[in-house]
Amino acid sequence: MITKELLEKLYFEDRMTVDEIKKYLNNSSISYYIKKFGIKTDGAKRNSIKLDKDKLVELYVEKDLTALEVAKELEISVITIIKNLKKFGIKIKGIKHYNTNKKIEFNNFQYDFFDGLIVSDGSLVVQKNRNALINCKFKYEEFANYINEKLNLKCKVKKYTHRSDRYKNGYCEMYSVYSELNALFTEERNRWYMDGKKIIPNDFRFSPTSMNVMYLGDGHLLKKKSFRCVNLCTNAFEKSNIEMVILKKLHNVGIDAYINKNNVIRMNTSNSIKFLKYIGECPVECYRYKWDI
Repeated sequence: MITKELLEKLYFEDRMTVDEIKKYLNNSSISYYIKKFGIKTDGAKRNSIKLDKDKLVELYVEKDLTALEVAKELEISVITIIKNLKKFGIKIKGIKHYNTNKKIEFNNFQYDFFDGLIVSDGSLVVQKNRNALINCKFKYEEFANYINEKLNLKCKVKKYTHRSDRYKNGYCEMYSVYSELNALFTEERNRWYMDGKKIIPNDFRFSPTSMNVMYLGDGHLLKKKSFRCVNLCTNAFEKSNIEMVILKKLHNVGIDAYINKNNVIRMNTSNSIKFLKYIGECPVECYRYKWDI
């Protein structure tokens, strides 16, 4: 299914040309969809990047990186990498290089942190016959680096321009975290997605850590005179799912909350204070205003 988010990722993040996107998605109507979704292309002609053979041999052969990893290292599209590998006669690796069985190990803190990320801004992306990866986008570079560091993803935080009519200037600068493929993320994808739809799993790792990250990513503090209200934007999930997992666990730690008509979790002033005390201090300067109760 062709979506605006997919096309923006391929064009702005992965720096693919329209022709490359057509081949990648096996769809000749990409120009139509770009116009339909109102995606503002930069107008620059994206010529194929000429790569040095020795550099490709160093990364792809000697360091045994996958084509995707080489693309991330050089900050160009994987299609450009494949094209140049064929041009230089460098043997293309089999699928096993993309679907490695290596599995990173998280400690308890990182598992909780991970769940807080996925329930909010994070997504787990998987393609056929490959392991999953973490993909998320943030407004602030500081927060993107914080996520990268705490989960030890060892990936490059990449700045890109997100274009949309909802912004005053027609665009905004964002920062993406795009991890390597990993067997652990595939396991977690199976836990977090049912028939391709994201859910909150019943065994969600509820803790001060996970809720801190959730609030950083998808929470805000509503302030009106003496009234304060913590909001958690859970509107991507079914109401029953939110009630059975998040609301129930909040109640278990003495925090009363409710779900509004938009499936957003809300708390009154006293419970907002309890919530902020439960999740602890703000770990990044860019979101410190969310604790200014």
